[in-house]
Amino acid sequence: MLKLRYGFYRELTDYVTESKPLEVCGLLGGVRERKTKTVKKIYFIKNVLESNCEYLMDTAEQLAAAKDMRSNGLDMVGCFHSHPEGPPHPSASDVKTSVFDNISYVIISMENDVPVLKSYKIVNGLYMEEGIILV
Repeated sequence: MLKLRYGFYRELTDYVTESKPLEVCGLLGGVRERKTKTVKKIYFIKNVLESNCEYLMDTAEQLAAAKDMRSNGLDMVGCFHSHPEGPPHPSASDVKTSVFDNISYVIISMENDVPVLKSYKIVNGLYMEEGIILV
């Protein structure tokens, strides 16, 4: 389960909408409480590929985000990226490149020009949608 403030939801969907047609990406810092991951901070990270169908996070920005999380007592609870022209579920490439089984993989689709945000767990090459609580 992913818990997300409505303001963060708007930040993510606005960022994706403004960045279309490029795919965007980033990390989610937060805290874990039993089976719920609560987002406390969004890290917008440059997609060095500047592509509309794939992404690669800037490694220096990833490292800076990880250091900021550590210094603020946050865990990496998720990562996000957009699908500017695709559906709101993980692609084969998303599944193949996932490396953590304890975070949320958030995808924001703009397939029909309206942002749709969904969250997934990806474990052993399989994905399953997880609930999102907006507060």
